[in-house]
Order: sequence, then C-alpha cells, then structure tokens
Amino acid sequence: MTWDIPAMIKSGVDLIDKFIPDTDAKNRAKEAWQLRVLEIAAQEATQQSQTNTTEASHSSLFVSGWRPAVGWVCAFSFAWICFGQPLFSWVYVLTTKQPAPVVELPTEMLMTTLLGMLGLGTLRTLEKIRGVNR
Repeated sequence: MTWDIPAMIKSGVDLIDKFIPDTDAKNRAKEAWQLRVLEIAAQEATQQSQTNTTEASHSSLFVSGWRPAVGWVCAFSFAWICFGQPLFSWVYVLTTKQPAPVVELPTEMLMTTLLGMLGLGTLRTLEKIRGVNR
C-alpha cells in the first residue's frame, strides 16, 4: 500500500483546526497527529522490507525468483517488439508477398512494469553505493 503522507497529515490537521478552539491544545494535537501518521507509515515500510527480505532469501525459485522472472518477461517482450516482430514481418512479406499479421503487445503495461522495476533497481544500486548491502 502506498501512503500519501502529506494528504493524510493535511486532512487530520484540517479536522483539528475545525474542532479544537484552544491554540495550545490544537498545536499539541497537530503534532501528535503528524507523529502518529509517520509512525504508521514507518511500521508499514519496515514490515514490507521484512517481507521482501524473506522472499529474497527463500530457496524456492517460485518465491525468490518472481522479480527476475518479470524482468525476463519484460526483456523478451522488448526484444520481440524491437527485433523479432519487424524481422518476422520482413521475412513474411518477402516469402508470401502478402502483408504480415501484426500481433500487438500491451506496451503500456510493459512500460509501467519495466519502469517500476528500473526504479527499484536504481534504489538498490544507491543502497549498494552507500554501503547498505549485506
């Protein structure tokens, strides 16, 4: 789950402004609300990190290998879009003298998945540079 922390803090602060008239009590309530939202988001991030560590250390390829599998699917799909399909179409037209059938891959979904994985890879590289890796 992705947290929109600024929006959560703003909605709580707006409610506090609306219902608590005393300035000191209002400031204490705002501070407590902001701290609680950040604590919850940090707990969720810690739990997700533990889940990722457990998945990655699993001996079964079906548990620890899903990210590499998605990467290979993306790589194969891009290879097909960039090289395979144009080459196939060219050979098909030369041999049959007819237009080649076109199979469209869902490139929007493919780009979303690949860019997300590349973003995660970049974060991991940054961790390695900073010496966070084990």
